Order: sequence, then C-alpha cells, then structure tokens
Amino acid sequence: MSHGPALSLVEGSWVLKAPNILTLQGPVLKDHAIVIEQDLIKQILPQKELSGQKNCLDLPQTLLLPGLVNAHCHLELSRLPEALPYPGSFAGWIEQLSRLKLQMTPEQVTAAIRQGIQKLLAGGTTTVADHASVGTDLEPLFNSPLDCVSYIEVLGMKTDRARRFYEQALAKQNTHIIPTPHAPYSLLPEIFSKLTAPHLSVHVAESAEEYLLFKENRGPLFEFLASKGKTPPTIGESPLHYLHRMKLLAPRTMAVHANYLDDA
Repeated sequence: MSHGPALSLVEGSWVLKAPNILTLQGPVLKDHAIVIEQDLIKQILPQKELSGQKNCLDLPQTLLLPGLVNAHCHLELSRLPEALPYPGSFAGWIEQLSRLKLQMTPEQVTAAIRQGIQKLLAGGTTTVADHASVGTDLEPLFNSPLDCVSYIEVLGMKTDRARRFYEQALAKQNTHIIPTPHAPYSLLPEIFSKLTAPHLSVHVAESAEEYLLFKENRGPLFEFLASKGKTPPTIGESPLHYLHRMKLLAPRTMAVHANYLDDA
C-alpha cells in the first residue's frame, strides 16, 4: 500500500471511500479511499486526489479496517437445541453441553455451522480458526467466503475411543484441517503425545476445576471424570506443565483460555 498521486482507474478497478480508514500502520486516515485492482489493494490516497471514480463505493459514517480474525471458534455449537445456562460448575457445564451436542442431528450441526458463519461475516470477521468434532461435515466452512483452518478435536480417556478418534482425524489432515488434542483432561496421554502437527490449538487451564484436577486430584472435574472411569493420570503438576512435559508447548501452539496459571 502506498500514498501517491491522483490515479486514473482502469477497467476492473474498485474504489472504497470512507471518512475513516484504519490500516494498523499509523493513525486513522480521514476522508481517504482505497483503490483495489484484481483483488489487491494498490493504493490508499485522499479522496480529493481521486481521478475517474468509476466503480466507486461510498461508505459514509464508516470506519474501514482490515478483516477481524477469530482465533478460536466452535461453529457447530452456534445453535444448540436449547439454552445452556451455567449450572454452577465447569464440570456440570461440560456434562450438559455434551448432552445437548449428542442430541443434534448432522443436519442441525450443518445448520448451526452456517448460522455461525453468517454471524462471523456480519461482525466483520474474515479469518477463523474453527474447532470441530471428529466426523463433522466441514464443507459449509470451506465453501464459505472465510479464510479458515479447522482443528479437529481428538478426545477420549478410553483407549479404543481415543485411538478411533485419532485415526479418523488423522485421515482428514491437510494444510487446512489439523488434528489437535481437545484438552489435557479429555485425552489419553499416549494419544496426546502423537498429535505433533506444526501448529496445534489446545484448551488448557480453562477453569479452576481443571487446575485442581491436575495439581491436587480433587474438585468437581476430578469427581466427574472419576465417576466415568476417566480420571487422567496426574503427578501434582499444572495443566500447562503437563503440556510442557508432553512436549506440546511448541512456538506455534495456541493455548486456548489459559485462565488459571501459576507464576512458574
């Protein structure tokens, strides 16, 4: 992008005029215009310097800025079968969310994804890192206008289920579809350590209950998992230390939430 002399527009060019343009490379530009040629921004210049305003879109009372990035999204949960109020504990919320998710048909999941995509676009988001369950139809996302990556969440504290989800997710892996661990408390360590894509996105230290589970083997989340025979092995470390021990704190790992961290 550059500021320059008046530009005579060629066929196929577009001009976007706005009272405020934010480039993220300096102060807000007042009464400027963006010149686009062949889907590329070629120039930003004061509106008074425009020459030949064919294909011009005037956007009054607008702040024009680069598209937003949503780095963590669950599109398939955009429209649950019923409202999900917080029940008072993270473990209870997880249990209710899992129940509602299992009630959804594939058609309802697809409809939820499409609704979520429309909400993202309406809010100015142009790039999204979505997080999907194994088996979710990803075509609505990849056929949308969004630039996107889909993290396929692998989970399972029982060997057969964890291996099955891992293999199914791995079969879909490509540049834009990446198998990733769901969370330290929801996947067997031996499968967790197999997920070594160049970049991962992992829920970690999301709740005080998760911290208590790993540090002290107690609390509502510990009791919830124990009741299902799924308590992960812990050695008195924090969830983030667990990821470090599993060698999954790589430079391009997204630690999602990370609400409960200790000084170390």
